[in-house]
Amino acid sequence: CGHDGHTAMVLALGELAAKCENLPRNVLLIFQPAEETQGGAKGICETGVLEKYRVDRVFGFHLWPGLPAGTVWTRPGAMMAKNSEINVIIEGKSAHITRSEQGIDALWIGCEALRCIRDMEAAELPAGEPGLVKFGRMVSGTVRNAVSSHTELQGTVRVFSMDTFHRIVRRCREIAEDLEQEYGCKARAEFSEGYLPVVNDPALVETVCQALGKDAPGMLEKPDMTAEDFSFYQDRVPGMFCFLGVGAAPALHAAEFDFDDEAVLPRGVAFFQKLLMIP
Repeated sequence: CGHDGHTAMVLALGELAAKCENLPRNVLLIFQPAEETQGGAKGICETGVLEKYRVDRVFGFHLWPGLPAGTVWTRPGAMMAKNSEINVIIEGKSAHITRSEQGIDALWIGCEALRCIRDMEAAELPAGEPGLVKFGRMVSGTVRNAVSSHTELQGTVRVFSMDTFHRIVRRCREIAEDLEQEYGCKARAEFSEGYLPVVNDPALVETVCQALGKDAPGMLEKPDMTAEDFSFYQDRVPGMFCFLGVGAAPALHAAEFDFDDEAVLPRGVAFFQKLLMIP
């Protein structure tokens, strides 16, 4: 999804910064692995490198389809979502379908879990704050003529505050407990750690916009539901994440994703250069 472009821009920035004799600040360039897996930013933060070099502001880009090629966009506050994988696991009791009363139907209970969580999402998430709890996969049963003894729902959570995330975790676990009481099954809701929400420091965004004037980034109207581990840097120091438009390119993570290097990357590097000169 464009990490080759991200790396190329920071390499170019390093070459330019090394030739500049009047930088108002020291500059630390971070080349980070594993953004798409367990979140390489967290591991880098845990090395203490930000504290060692007294980093007090951090910036990042991501190439972004659908925005004009070479343009830079951001917003103060929530920019990208916190993500977490959710698994709801139901353990019932198998029985032949003709003696279904002797079993505990994990497939049916899984459907009830899906309905209850959907209703909770619709009724209980904070008004005016985007968020979702959605499931894309359900696995249950072995054959058509036996009551299912096991169901697993696999889904994702996206929110923009940790308070909302903790509320979802609590409510999904309460729903699992209610299902156990009602149906005599075993039920649990499991959540992965995921990434923190990307929240841009409003004061830093204001500083950048005032310093850059007509070259300031455009302002996005709303945050995006995708997630990004840049948030771990922002948990340590004030940060600003931006989208760098690549025009009408295929979607991120599509096999055919590509972009016009010459139309996009030099403009991203030029914007990074401007950031270097802000006191």
